Amino acid sequence: MGVLTGGAHHHLLRRGAEHGGAQRFAVEDAILVGVDCGRPVGRLLGIGHRVAEDSESDTWEAVMGALRIVVEPDEGKSIWLAGIGVDFKIWGEETGNQFSIVEHPIEPGRLIPPHVHSREDEFSYVLQGRVGARVGDQEATAGPGSYILKPRGILHTFWNAGPEPARLLEIISPAGFERFFDALGTVSETAADPAEFIQRRAELGEQYGLGFSDEWVAELTDRYQLKLLGE
Repeated sequence: MGVLTGGAHHHLLRRGAEHGGAQRFAVEDAILVGVDCGRPVGRLLGIGHRVAEDSESDTWEAVMGALRIVVEPDEGKSIWLAGIGVDFKIWGEETGNQFSIVEHPIEPGRLIPPHVHSREDEFSYVLQGRVGARVGDQEATAGPGSYILKPRGILHTFWNAGPEPARLLEIISPAGFERFFDALGTVSETAADPAEFIQRRAELGEQYGLGFSDEWVAELTDRYQLKLLGE
């Protein structure tokens, strides 16, 4: 995050029509505030929203006050889904819906149900432990510092064969799928039994362009002594 200095004719900003003497700008692909000849173009009202210079009283403090520039390690909402957690770090609203970030702590011996996304790609950065993954016909194990690429349209799954806990940093692009996790937390808290949870999860997945599959489950659970989430 940051502030652009210099001319306002930056490729990240689009000049709009003048209205009432106030020039309006739209933030297209950035989480930055434009500056024209050293003056703040306006207070950042929300990523992807229109911003305007309402008065000369806007200050750098007001502009920067609208930006969250640090996310602390223990900051953000967290939910637990019977074997994997979701720690919400950066929401799509903060990035113009270009991407969002969550972290996944994973219990040893857990397999995430194979699934396929139709709207977003995922990029997993391993923070802790060793994480197994199958993406299409390819299978690999990744340790700390490694990335796992999970493109949309390709069936994939991942797991923690143990013996220690694992943690992933998940980049979701474009943003939006973090809202699936948020809603799934409510489903987990309110489902009467595992069967209802699985049914409601599938229904929620349809809303977010996500499909589940039983493919690979028997093979992977047997080979690595894994259990599906919730078992």
